[in-house]
Amino acid sequence: MNIDAPEVRSYLNRAFAANYSDIFTVSRDLGWNSGYISYDDDLDRVFAPEAKDALNAIKGNIGEQFILTPIPNRRYKNAYELKIHLEWFVSHLKAKLQNIHSCSEKYKVRSQKQPHYSEVPPKPISRAIDLIEGYISSSNTALTMPELKDCMLDKEEK
Repeated sequence: MNIDAPEVRSYLNRAFAANYSDIFTVSRDLGWNSGYISYDDDLDRVFAPEAKDALNAIKGNIGEQFILTPIPNRRYKNAYELKIHLEWFVSHLKAKLQNIHSCSEKYKVRSQKQPHYSEVPPKPISRAIDLIEGYISSSNTALTMPELKDCMLDKEEK
């Protein structure tokens, strides 16, 4: 079994760092006073917090994903634990993303009934979708890397 996964850690560090500052910008833009999101808009009130929650989930996990120290460390005893966490992370983000994706359709439906509303969600919601999809993709790529792909616990460690 692999104890450490230096190539995976290096890849995640680069991939996750690329858009990390964007998470804070988009999170800010999802706020009520940003000029993008209207508290008076029923859909904005539902989907802006959902998108912000997904970005907070990324922020909360990025500290754990930026694996700068070798494994074992305080978070992971071995590469298998990193793999399990990444699988959970992908699953969690996909569930959040599914909820947010439904917003695009609801904005279109509403605009057909009430033409004074836009048929597209506010730009920060669309940008949040792009960011979440990017983190899912990076995590999935890491999970296919040789260090994690066939990573299993030894029988005596199960």
